[in-house]
Amino acid sequence: MNFPFDKPLPEFLTFLVEIYPTLEYPEASIPAVARKASAGYAIQQFFPHLLDDFSARGGAYAYAISEPGWKGSPLNIKSTLTATNDGAQRISIEKSFIPEAERSIFVVRFEDAFALVLLDTDLYRAARVKRTGAEASYRIDAKTILGHYSAQFALEHQKLQFKSVSKRQMLSLGRAVLYRELVGYALVAGAHAQTLHVDLSLKQKMDALCAALSEEPSKDDAAAAKEILSASLPLILREPNPHGFWVWAEKMFAV
Repeated sequence: MNFPFDKPLPEFLTFLVEIYPTLEYPEASIPAVARKASAGYAIQQFFPHLLDDFSARGGAYAYAISEPGWKGSPLNIKSTLTATNDGAQRISIEKSFIPEAERSIFVVRFEDAFALVLLDTDLYRAARVKRTGAEASYRIDAKTILGHYSAQFALEHQKLQFKSVSKRQMLSLGRAVLYRELVGYALVAGAHAQTLHVDLSLKQKMDALCAALSEEPSKDDAAAAKEILSASLPLILREPNPHGFWVWAEKMFAV
C-alpha cells in the first residue's frame, strides 16, 4: 500500500481511516503512522529539503530517540555528537528502538543541548540487533515484514548531516511527536474496532477528531484520542491473538 506521505497530517490520517477496511495487511498502517508522525515531522521542521525524498522513499526514515534508561524524556539521553578539531564529528549511539528504514534521524546530546543527526542505515547496519517483542514486527505486504532494532555503535571522523536543537526546541518536538503519534494510533485503533463492531458513537468521535486536526495536534485532540483508544482497545484486545502493538499501546498511553 502506498500511503500519501506527501500530504499534511490531517489528510494523511483521514485517508488512512477511509481506506483501512480495504487494507490486505491492516497492521501496515501502524508503522506508516509512526513514520509520518515522528520522522516526517522532524524532517518537516529541521530538514525541509528532504521532504520530497521522504515521500519518494515511502516514508522510509526512522526517528530514533528511545534509549535504555531514558524514561521517556530527552533530558535523559546519553547518546552524543562531538565536533572534532578537523571539522568532522564523532557520534556515539545507544538506542533501544529503531524502526527498519533506509535512513534514520538520531536524537543525541550536542554541546549544551541536542542535535538531530541524519544517518544512512548502511553506516550502522552491522551494529543492529533485531528486537523480538510482539510489538516489533509488522507485515506491510505479502513479501515484507518491517522489523525494529536496537543498536550500539560509534562513528569516528565523519562529516555528518545534522541540525543543532535547543532544549526548548527538543521538548517542543517531543511533545508534538507524542501528540501526533497518539492521534494517529487512536484513529487506526478506531478504524480497526469499527471492522469488528460498528459503533456510531465511536465513529462520531473519530469524525470530530479528524475535523479538528492540524499539523500539531492540541491537548484537546490528545484527550479525544485517548477517549477513542479507551473505546477501541477493549474490542481489539478481545480478538484471538491481537497484534502485540495494541497490548503495548494500552500500557503506553495508560488507557
